[in-house]
Amino acid sequence: MKKKKDYRILIAEDNQSMRRIMETMLSGLGYDNQVSVLNGQEAWKKIQEDDIDIFFCDLMMPELNGLELLNLIRESKKYFNMPFVMVTGVDSKSEFMKTVRAEVDYYIIKPFNAQKLEEMLDKIIRSIAKPTGYEKAVFAGKYYLLNNDLQKSLQSFEIAGKVKPGSAQPFFYTGLIHEKTGDIDKAEANYWKALSIETNFINALSGLATIYRTKKDYPKLIACLKRSAEIAPASFNLSLNLGIACSETNDPEGALLNFKEALRLARNNIDKLNELLEAYMNAGMIDQADDLFARKFQDDDDGKTVVFWNRLALQSIRLGQHDKARIFFLSALKLEPQNKKVNYNLANLLYQQKDFDSAQAYLQKIIRLHPGFKEAGELLKKIVSN
Repeated sequence: MKKKKDYRILIAEDNQSMRRIMETMLSGLGYDNQVSVLNGQEAWKKIQEDDIDIFFCDLMMPELNGLELLNLIRESKKYFNMPFVMVTGVDSKSEFMKTVRAEVDYYIIKPFNAQKLEEMLDKIIRSIAKPTGYEKAVFAGKYYLLNNDLQKSLQSFEIAGKVKPGSAQPFFYTGLIHEKTGDIDKAEANYWKALSIETNFINALSGLATIYRTKKDYPKLIACLKRSAEIAPASFNLSLNLGIACSETNDPEGALLNFKEALRLARNNIDKLNELLEAYMNAGMIDQADDLFARKFQDDDDGKTVVFWNRLALQSIRLGQHDKARIFFLSALKLEPQNKKVNYNLANLLYQQKDFDSAQAYLQKIIRLHPGFKEAGELLKKIVSN
């Protein structure tokens, strides 16, 4: 068995004083091999760079919260079995705390003393050295699942369920396996079984949300997402998905409210902002998409701006907002007057509006520049024949 000083411990805590308290306590207990980070993104990077044995993670953190980070770890072939201790100041009887208990193997509530911390570490190290039958079965189930051996994974979770009938995790993972094999009804039933044991099991709610999105059962989808929002830390993905669901059920106010929260949580994460931009576009929220692009994306890259305005114009046409589409096309042509696609799309719009002379002028210009542009030639023939 490793000595205390040999265990590499990662602490993710954005509160400086709490972080220092934990570092001091761990050192006092003999765990000197430790490293600390300030947020979830830094923690995930450190996990991938370092050789971490035990991870203490604050629940409420910027960039990635504790539950989001836990999901990244559990979905990783390399780190899925890393001992993860959720550190939280949430009241033990609160809805948040029920959520934490449903999702994690270990948790410790602030404020805690060195004795509590030592008891937690002793428990983890015993589990590493001599796992229980249930822990062995769950480990095997997760391992086979991540390596796509679904039959062995299912068998392992069936064993785990028999060893510990009151545990929600075997039902959740059984549901996940059935979802992967396309047996949606069995997946749904197992997710509900997991929730009957742990009513705040976020991952089970997420599984149900995926099923109801596939079935286009929007009332149930929104109910799952709203329940998740009530019991989980603020999450970009949750706010974004709730906004999308609201937009799909003709609730523009709900969509805007949730997209606004998603924007706040995205901060300056370019990938998340791109997701939100697409959501605005798909929801037909043209003005919001244009504003987000102008504030977060528009720079000296005229080509990127032209492509975006062309997309906004086409979406505006689909929504019947032809005047707005025309403005976007013209704005794009100010940056790239000879752009083939934009000239053609504007000509097509003008043709639909029966402004044949203007449409013809744009088509003739683009055909001079691109003589082999077949679609432009065909549209020009239609106009001339009129």
